[in-house]
Amino acid sequence: MYILFFFMTFIRIFYCQINDFQTICQAGIRQDNTNYIHCGRKQLIEIPNFTRITNTFYDELVLNDNQIIEIHSNAFQGLRVKRLNLSGNKMRFVSSDAFIELSNYLEELI
Repeated sequence: MYILFFFMTFIRIFYCQINDFQTICQAGIRQDNTNYIHCGRKQLIEIPNFTRITNTFYDELVLNDNQIIEIHSNAFQGLRVKRLNLSGNKMRFVSSDAFIELSNYLEELI
């Protein structure tokens, strides 16, 4: 019983750490006062969870050169970003409403 509890707790913690952008990506402000989230070249297979971000506008989100092949509905939920870099990923499927959360903010998609 204790082993099962330990195993389930470990899996839950491990999954949250993998999927949460704050543990895999770097965020900051450049010298020109633009703020960014950099998740490029991290071997990601899916879009990280950005739901913890509230009321913050980012000039750029970099997700280039990962292993992302699918972008599902509301993948960018809670995110406000002007420029999105997805180059270097081998997209096979992009949901028709994948970018719905970004519709009022996104100006450039790379």
